[in-house]
Amino acid sequence: MTDLIAMALNAPFGSFEEATQHLQDTAARGDVKHLSYWFLDFSGDNDDIVWIATYDTAYMSSYMNEYTPLGDPSMTDLLDKERVIDWVESIRANPVCRRMFQTASRFGISK
Repeated sequence: MTDLIAMALNAPFGSFEEATQHLQDTAARGDVKHLSYWFLDFSGDNDDIVWIATYDTAYMSSYMNEYTPLGDPSMTDLLDKERVIDWVESIRANPVCRRMFQTASRFGISK
């Protein structure tokens, strides 16, 4: 996996579609169902949020309409506390997280 990351850093993608295809290929090679990449930049006047994932585009649209990383309690927790997040703990502790995971499961995205 480290070689794939190094390759991506040395040769940036020409388009969103190309980056998405790379994640799909990498997921298949790694025998995982989904991969997700976020780039969040809150340093300027405008927030820069880029999300590339192998998820169903309808799910991604639903997530961005309902929450975005700025309204996602799990993401807020991750940004506030530089530590590993236990997603099960987040689901139990926060009703918004429970709804988010229920929505994801309807799109075939599970634990």
